[in-house]
Amino acid sequence: MAETISELAMLCDAYADTSPVQQFLGVLYLVQDYKVYGYVTNTGIRLVLIFDDKDNKDASLVKALFRKLHTLFTGGLRARGILLN
Repeated sequence: MAETISELAMLCDAYADTSPVQQFLGVLYLVQDYKVYGYVTNTGIRLVLIFDDKDNKDASLVKALFRKLHTLFTGGLRARGILLN
């Protein structure tokens, strides 16, 4: 499991460029019946979502979900007084 997570982190780094915008990386990895999507924010946070391949999620829906997760995550950090560089 830890190896898979580190591999996904490397994939996120490989797909992301250095521009200061949030980036939806799309499908990073196909594992049996699952699709792994990646997202890198302008603060360097890497998010990974795994969906059942049968769901056939629209890319715009997945991208919107990543944006919402990022908003919730950073809001939670701000509420606790944690600053992001």
